[in-house]
Amino acid sequence: MVSNEVVLQTVKRMISSGVDDNTIKITLAGISLSGAEIESVLAEAKGITVQPPAQPQKAPATQEDLQEQDAADDGADDISGEEGEEDYAEGDLSEDAKDASDEQLASHAATHTMLEEHAGKIDDVQQGIAELHEKIDSAPKITPQAVAQLEALDKRISSLEKEVGETKANTIALQGILQKILETDRKTLLELQKK
Repeated sequence: MVSNEVVLQTVKRMISSGVDDNTIKITLAGISLSGAEIESVLAEAKGITVQPPAQPQKAPATQEDLQEQDAADDGADDISGEEGEEDYAEGDLSEDAKDASDEQLASHAATHTMLEEHAGKIDDVQQGIAELHEKIDSAPKITPQAVAQLEALDKRISSLEKEVGETKANTIALQGILQKILETDRKTLLELQKK
């Protein structure tokens, strides 16, 4: 028979791996546990305390009864192969535990792979930022004299813009006056020609 501690630890691992209660019950039934034992193991694995059912009192067995029981047990083992079933059930349980362990290892490996990829991406970003800082630091610095010259040029350009605007306005006004003079001269010439 499988050790109670091994069964309990296996059930705890199955629960932590997300195996549903029905699958756990079927597995425990496969190792010849009774319904009450299955419920007891499940409850204990989940941390719930359960009172074990009261065992019925048996009359003291006689020597003859014990010998008959031993003979029946020996015959049953030879005929039905119960020991083989127990070994199979133990193998089944250890196989489930191994499967759960393999799943956890695969999950850990995938997590490590993802973390390494993210670490690589973070390193690339940090390297890009460092290169950008180097480019900014290596760019020629503008001296205070150059800044003063740029400000002087800005003021000069602003004053030139203002002068160009005034010159344009004067030119438009002068053009209007010249058109009026031309109109007046043409009218005068027409009148002189009529006389």
